[in-house]
Amino acid sequence: MSLKRPPCAAVSEYVSFLSDAAGPRCDRARMKYPAILVLALSAAATCATDAAVQPVGLPAVMLSALRFVAWPAGAMDADAFVLCYRGGESLDQALPVLEGKLVQGRTLQLRRLDTPARALGCHALYLPAGSEERERYIEAVALRPVLTIGNDVEILSLGADLALLPAARRLRPAVNADAVQRSGLRVDARLLRVARRPLPPGPPR
Repeated sequence: MSLKRPPCAAVSEYVSFLSDAAGPRCDRARMKYPAILVLALSAAATCATDAAVQPVGLPAVMLSALRFVAWPAGAMDADAFVLCYRGGESLDQALPVLEGKLVQGRTLQLRRLDTPARALGCHALYLPAGSEERERYIEAVALRPVLTIGNDVEILSLGADLALLPAARRLRPAVNADAVQRSGLRVDARLLRVARRPLPPGPPR
């Protein structure tokens, strides 16, 4: 009797395939069948929260979400797509599987940050709850085409663009439309359709 592959491992591989596949035929397929990629994002998000299996789920969710965002042409001059993060050993162990994946037609490179000034060279920046100085990192890239991502509602009030929030054993994106517009980024309508409605903005600071 053959052993069945663990569902979350299969989801992770499938999302990687969808994100890595390149060429006109693959691009047309993604445009023609957008629901496939949306469902893959939802399934991968479920894995990310299932029994807190972060090493399997988080990279797949992030890789999928990045495909729904468009950067200004001038922001993508480099050959690499730089995904930065601020965090501890759990992220050091979970995120390296993303190294070398294709995002926006460029090879993904990881960069762990130790100062806000280094965030200026990032295309995306992940700031999970509990990481230090999140507000300073967000302020460092304000008005720049850097996608800021977190995993709690609070980060949206700090000015981040996107949050992956737990909802019914899965992660569901919430988008800060004002922050995205200020950054010069564009979020695909397909992601907006599945996104949670963020909390009303707080009082001006």
